[in-house]
Amino acid sequence: GALVVPVALPYLRAQQIEGFGRNLYEAANHAASLQSYTQVPPANLLYGRTGLLAPRAPGPGERDRRHVEHQMFPGITALLLALAGAAIGWRRDQRVVVAVGVTLVIAGGVLSMGPEFPGGLYQVAASTLPGFDAIRAPARFGVVVMLGLSLLAAVGLRFMLQRAGVRRDRTMLAVIIALVATEYANAPMTLAAAPVTDTVTGRWLRDAPEPGAVVYLPVGLDIDSTPVMLEALQHGRPIVNGYSGQRPSNYVAIAEALSTLPAVEGLAMLRELDVRFVVSDRALDIRAASSLIERARVDGRVIYEVAWTPDAEAALLALDGPDVPPPGAIPFVAGEILTFAVRWIGDVPAGTITLRTEAPSAEERTRWPHAAWRFVAAASTAPWVSRFFEARDVFTTIANDTLLPIAHLRQIDEGARKLTRAYVYDGERRQVRTAATVEEASSTDTAGTPWSGAARDAISTLYYVRTLDLDVGREWRIPVNDAGRSLLARVSVEGRERVTISGASVDAWRLRVVIERRLERRQPVSGTLWLSADAERAPLGLDIAAGFGAVHVERVDYRP
Repeated sequence: GALVVPVALPYLRAQQIEGFGRNLYEAANHAASLQSYTQVPPANLLYGRTGLLAPRAPGPGERDRRHVEHQMFPGITALLLALAGAAIGWRRDQRVVVAVGVTLVIAGGVLSMGPEFPGGLYQVAASTLPGFDAIRAPARFGVVVMLGLSLLAAVGLRFMLQRAGVRRDRTMLAVIIALVATEYANAPMTLAAAPVTDTVTGRWLRDAPEPGAVVYLPVGLDIDSTPVMLEALQHGRPIVNGYSGQRPSNYVAIAEALSTLPAVEGLAMLRELDVRFVVSDRALDIRAASSLIERARVDGRVIYEVAWTPDAEAALLALDGPDVPPPGAIPFVAGEILTFAVRWIGDVPAGTITLRTEAPSAEERTRWPHAAWRFVAAASTAPWVSRFFEARDVFTTIANDTLLPIAHLRQIDEGARKLTRAYVYDGERRQVRTAATVEEASSTDTAGTPWSGAARDAISTLYYVRTLDLDVGREWRIPVNDAGRSLLARVSVEGRERVTISGASVDAWRLRVVIERRLERRQPVSGTLWLSADAERAPLGLDIAAGFGAVHVERVDYRP
């Protein structure tokens, strides 16, 4: 406990701030199976190189369990010793030890197989025991199985040595160790080159007298940040780049903004983060009045110092996005409620989504005098999905009369992960500020990300599209700011057709929608949106294709 506390307390604080956690669906994807316990590393000489127990490719519809976490075969020698220890120890004076060992094997084995193992033990543990909501790979509970087997094997080994007598116990022990060593022997592994911990760039940053943080370009989202983190050990400065199993909720938005450097959005992000030096893998196209001043060229890199002048500060006001037409006639009214059924691949019910159009409350009008609309999107998972991924989320957007967002509120209730987030859109400062509450996010002291002032959030964008003049062949590039992330929605009108919605034939406009990100890690999100061809332009359905699969959303109820 004493060893864990120094790590657990900061983690707990970060979890409370960011709502870190893993759902049962993610845990199931990294759980073990019986196959896992019959596989060894490919480099294992006895079982791996010969192919006897090498990791096997998945069959149709099976998960891929060839990763290192699924190479869990304990060895025949250990298994035989453990079985002997359990049988003999139970009949003699080792019942307590055997009971502990068997309990460890069973509990570790069941937990290693994750939420899909019958009986619900993992679900109970995940909902009651601290720390379970952080577990990504239940297969690692195989370590507990090995601990229990080792304990039982020790009982069996003790009995065999006692039976052998003093003269033969050393010989028997040597034979058993040789058998275990033979089973566990691995071919020499290919090792990566040792990381470079002393670089010219690191020395330059270490010796530079000006204090301040550093950002390395390009800013990665994954393991590519590791060399930069190692270099930080040399110069000792705070860095923007980072990589871990969990990342702050605004990290992707920060990385995407900095990827635009030396554009205005990237410069605004440097200003917000109070970055002093930029280390780039290439020379940047520096314009007049920029805050970036070249200081050195070392290791094939260019080091810039960030120095703010009145002209550089004024240049930040040029932050802007694609030109989009103003909204047309508003086709919806306060009180409109749309309910949709969500179906996953293969027409499997996944949950429901409800969209409500409301007038701002008196409190909201007092806080934001320009508030004209309140859009609420509520999503909940189907009962069978909730066994793996439970969601009861509510997103609320307060918008002005041009459907530009003023504030966006998120109440996330996803099993063990419960989080409240507020995003305030500040047109004067051209930024989106986020915090746990509206009051905190409204403070100009709260950190933010750049905002062009013309981008709508995801919810208000849907309502904005409903106001556009829909003619076949028309296309728009609509800037979207989703929780601080700058996206681009390409919307094109493909045609007009009859569609069947909830058993009824309806005349509809078919729109093609593609969501573009600056830093793509997975397949881009694209889909087809159907809007009613009447005056309401109400959403009828949506087909989405993305890295997580295909989703069909269909309207099942409409109250204008």
